[in-house]
Amino acid sequence: MKPPPLPPNRKLFCADMVPLGKRDTKLFLLFENKKMKVFEQQGIWDPEEQRWFMGRELQIATIDCPFHEYFYAFVEHHPEIRDRLFRDHHYFLTQSGKLYGDSGTQEEIRPIWADKTRPIQAVIIDHDRKKRYPFGKDIKASDETKTEFYFEMTSAKPAPRYFSRADIKPVKDADGWMRTVLELSQVLPSAKKK
Repeated sequence: MKPPPLPPNRKLFCADMVPLGKRDTKLFLLFENKKMKVFEQQGIWDPEEQRWFMGRELQIATIDCPFHEYFYAFVEHHPEIRDRLFRDHHYFLTQSGKLYGDSGTQEEIRPIWADKTRPIQAVIIDHDRKKRYPFGKDIKASDETKTEFYFEMTSAKPAPRYFSRADIKPVKDADGWMRTVLELSQVLPSAKKK
């Protein structure tokens, strides 16, 4: 099934889709006019084809967006809440390393982390604990040994925890982004308890 064509006066700037479970997904469309449309859609993941087969979408919100850059979307999903409008919290990590989120009502998107001197560079998702951890580097850190930080992604004001790369045990059995994930995850609260 093909999605309906976009109206000619609305140009799509960027889009992201987030799986919410085995069948549900959320689609975020950011247009040139800084309006974001949010859709829910049911689909089926085909492991052989390595792609989603999507059903009909349901638009649930149109939101004024304070940013106009490429982004990754994250969803804190609460299926136990029946009202679609209040069920999820949305977070958007922009290409410049800023983090935005909605208020839980999907009426507005506001900055959560927009410090140009401390851009977010990576996010680790702990699916077991349902937590997300943005990581970044403080370009103007006063303590040169602890320039990197992380915090838990929530709608509350972030409380960054600083760490030093010297405290991380190097991972030699992996390359690229996998090495980065395995190294950075060592500073997370669940890793420290082991």
